Amino acid sequence: MLILEMMIISLGIYIVSSITFFTVKYGISPMPTSAEVRKRVFQLIEEKHTKKPIRTIVDLGSGWGSLAIPLAKAMPHVTIYAYETSHIPYLYCKLRLYFSPQENLILQKVDFFSVPLQSYDIILCYLYPKAMKKLRSKFEQELNASHIVISHTFSVPTWKANEVWQINDLFRTKIYLYERRLP
Repeated sequence: MLILEMMIISLGIYIVSSITFFTVKYGISPMPTSAEVRKRVFQLIEEKHTKKPIRTIVDLGSGWGSLAIPLAKAMPHVTIYAYETSHIPYLYCKLRLYFSPQENLILQKVDFFSVPLQSYDIILCYLYPKAMKKLRSKFEQELNASHIVISHTFSVPTWKANEVWQINDLFRTKIYLYERRLP
């Protein structure tokens, strides 16, 4: 019994240490997207899909998969890419996908700053101000007028969103939609 207890304690310490390490490294802990925000993001994507076929979506910093996994289920005709660097949320998503596979979801443990974004129709972000500032330059270098950026909670600094919605959730979360934004 002592060995099992030690294993459980060690696992707990590893989980807490890993989440703490990545929280300190990136300046934010992995947070799930609320159901209200997820619902509105899905509506926005469906609205855009009726105007122009959406083939690929990328979720930058997919965390616990609270946006990417339900999106893959809701839109089986779209390929969803989800990038996460934090070990525990990534492993949690892998476990979820093991028990409920989504053929159209590609989850990768990779730093999205190293991934070219040109091939995605929609870029989803739920990040933090420092990352959004860094992403702004990446967006301006790699995206063109056909790309759509949807960010919630934090805007792209200095960009004027085409539309902004305030969700009636606990945090009064804002969703920012950017289209045809060229520097």
